[in-house]
Amino acid sequence: SLKKIDFPNTLQNISKSAFSCCRNLTSIMIPKSVHLILDSAFSGCSSLVKVDASNSKIETIANSLFSDCRCLENITIPNSVSTIGKSAFSNCKKLKTIIIPNSVKFINKSAFSDCSELKSVKFSENSQIENIGEFAFSNCVNLISIYFYDENEPTVSYDAFQ
Repeated sequence: SLKKIDFPNTLQNISKSAFSCCRNLTSIMIPKSVHLILDSAFSGCSSLVKVDASNSKIETIANSLFSDCRCLENITIPNSVSTIGKSAFSNCKKLKTIIIPNSVKFINKSAFSDCSELKSVKFSENSQIENIGEFAFSNCVNLISIYFYDENEPTVSYDAFQ
């Protein structure tokens, strides 16, 4: 039963659903050599607590990448990311705070939906956010604060926070 993954520093891509439903996996560090992670690569990793992708060069957090990772408490989104895909973090029940780096332009449909313990979303200074999609933060019943440091006014779907 896989608990930890030590990716080689030469790894560039992680395939679709590669580690999906690895129920004993608790921690992942994605090396700087990684440029692409495909849809659902880590979805359903129900014991996953921490993901450090801060050094990676990924530009998109793929659709459903960490969906149903119910124990995920900490995610470091790299400054290279411009898009957070559909349902990327949906049903990550233990996430409490999300810091959106200034490189992110798009948060797609249901990206953080059903994150029931999410309390705070912080957009970094000089944010480039352009669009927050429908249901992006739906059913985040404990969400009490969203911080924008700039006067940038993104397009926010009318039901993004339903």
